[in-house]
Amino acid sequence: MSLADALLEWDNDRRAITWRGQQLFVSQVTVADLQTILKKHPNVLNGTDLGGMVEVIIRKVEDDKGERVFTLEHKPKLMRMPVGEISDLFNQVFNGFESPEDAEKN
Repeated sequence: MSLADALLEWDNDRRAITWRGQQLFVSQVTVADLQTILKKHPNVLNGTDLGGMVEVIIRKVEDDKGERVFTLEHKPKLMRMPVGEISDLFNQVFNGFESPEDAEKN
């Protein structure tokens, strides 16, 4: 295996989260995910684009079988939820994954 291949190998670990009393799973947000979302929602990362937060949630929140919990059909309902709940779920999607460097330190 070349050095480049070794460096680019990664495991898209899913991790469990709890939201509204339900166990859900999230996978890491990738560059491709962000590229797609940022085209429509350029301010999602600074917390001012709630529609972008909902898009991230739709893409990354999964059930125990790895299937997406939400679809675009759920977007109108998600958009009518309290901001605090959407922000909480969005933050759980983005936070909590260890970088390889952090994992090595432990």
